[in-house]
Amino acid sequence: MSRDGVDSPSCEQKAPLTAKSTVQDCSKQGSGGSMGPPPPVPVSQVQRAADQRQRQKVPHEHGMSQLEFIRSTKDMSGLNGKPRRKAIPRAEVAEHNTPRDAWVVLHGKVYNLTPYLPFHPGGAAILEGVAGTDCTELFNRYHRWVNADFLLKNCLVGHVE
Repeated sequence: MSRDGVDSPSCEQKAPLTAKSTVQDCSKQGSGGSMGPPPPVPVSQVQRAADQRQRQKVPHEHGMSQLEFIRSTKDMSGLNGKPRRKAIPRAEVAEHNTPRDAWVVLHGKVYNLTPYLPFHPGGAAILEGVAGTDCTELFNRYHRWVNADFLLKNCLVGHVE
C-alpha cells in the first residue's frame, strides 16, 4: 500500500500495458534518493517566454486560409503550362519583386509567391518585402518546421543557378 492509502504496483511490478516499457515512474515510492518535483517556475517568466514566441497573425477573408491554399490543385507557377525551368539566374529572380509578380528563392528553388500572398498568415506585406530575393534565412528563422516544398509545390518555377 502506498503513502496515500491506494494500492499501486511497486517499481518492480508493472501493469500489463507497461510491462515492456523501459521508463518507470518511481518518484512517489518514497525512496531515499528521490529528488522530488522540480521547483515551480514564476508565472512572470512563463509569460515573458510566451510573449517572445508570439507572432502577429493577420485575419484573412473567408476562403483564404492555409488549408484552402493547399487544397488548390491548379498550377500557380505562372509558367502557363510550360515545363519548370532547371536553372534560373538570381538576376532574373530579382526582377520579380512586386506584389503583382513576386518570386523568391527558398532552399535553392524558385517560387512564384504572387498567388500565395493573400494566404500568408503573417500578411502579404512580409512576403512582398522579400520578393525578388533569397528568403531562406528569414523562412528558417520563423518557419523551420514548415514543409515549404509541399505547401508551395504548385508555385514552383524551377531551381536557381
